[in-house]
Amino acid sequence: MEIVPGRRRKKKSSGRANKEDPPADDDHISALPDCVLGHIITLLPTADGVRTQLLSSRFRPLWHSAPLNLDCHGFGLGGCSGRAACLGLMTRALRAHGGGPVRRIVLSTSRHPAAHPYLHRFLASPAIDGLQELEFFYYRCSTPPPPFPPPARRLAPTLRVASFGSCSFYEETASSLDFPLLKHLELKEVSISEESLQALLGGCHVLESLELTRTFGFRRFRLASPSLRSIGVSVGVGDDILEELVVEDAPCLQRLLFPMLLCRLHVRVIAAPKLEVLGWLPDFRPRLNLGIDEPNTNTLSLTMAMRSVKILALRTQYLSLDVVINLMACFPCLTSLYISSVNKGDEENNLWPHDEQLGRMECINRHLKKIVLSGYCYD
Repeated sequence: MEIVPGRRRKKKSSGRANKEDPPADDDHISALPDCVLGHIITLLPTADGVRTQLLSSRFRPLWHSAPLNLDCHGFGLGGCSGRAACLGLMTRALRAHGGGPVRRIVLSTSRHPAAHPYLHRFLASPAIDGLQELEFFYYRCSTPPPPFPPPARRLAPTLRVASFGSCSFYEETASSLDFPLLKHLELKEVSISEESLQALLGGCHVLESLELTRTFGFRRFRLASPSLRSIGVSVGVGDDILEELVVEDAPCLQRLLFPMLLCRLHVRVIAAPKLEVLGWLPDFRPRLNLGIDEPNTNTLSLTMAMRSVKILALRTQYLSLDVVINLMACFPCLTSLYISSVNKGDEENNLWPHDEQLGRMECINRHLKKIVLSGYCYD
């Protein structure tokens, strides 16, 4: 996840075509080898991938041999009746594919018991053996969310990317799952206890990226992972939501991201020697402790400097230069600082510091190359 999306400048046209440029009507796509065309077809939405068979006789066998990208949203179905027919259409698409490999499945289904037999038969189908990417969620889900479907367990050994939403992970289910190849895991609006979450992550042996999006059912989470490189946490509102995140031992962690925080969150970073990116960090909601915890502190508490952090993103309600300066002092090797402000803040908190104070700040004198300020209003 990039903090600020990059933008490319359009090249100015010289007004005349380059003599070496090929004619505009040349067919470069057909000149590509079948393996490359098959990879392109795999990346297309399901409906568009099927339509490539109409392009020419050469494309007709390519869709059958290319790994299938099966997305229920690609059928253009809407409403309850349309979604109820989704499983049937996906089953027919698998048959039409002729038994070729399936790389990715995006599946949303009803939590109604009448849909369970169809869902279980679909997940148990040999046609999806070897699946690499799975996105599964229940729609219009009520509380409590339905349990994670048992037939999906058999897909765990080959999954590399998994996203589960609006379902419940009980400890028995979480401890029985083993993901030897999984690199990316997202839990979105999932009900899970801390014990079940620890058991689930214990079965992810090479996990590099974890996203917890409005998950609930636990108030504290202690992270200890030898392989995680990125973690994103979004906390909503309600009961049994995350209140304390402790990065206890994460030797490979490079990015600690907070895309959305709607409640107070206490973040403790004890051991993350390779942490380079931190943000978006709201200055008025979390408690952030780097190193030794200070339980009586209700705001940002930075008890040690983190020289590994290179990129910091701060989201402020009222811009305070004092808060920014203090943060920069705790991250002496910053190269990029992103600040998003809603209000300009009081003038007393935004007075330019003395040159002596700035002169003692290592990041300003040696490392800082970019400051991006957005949303700031001034008179």
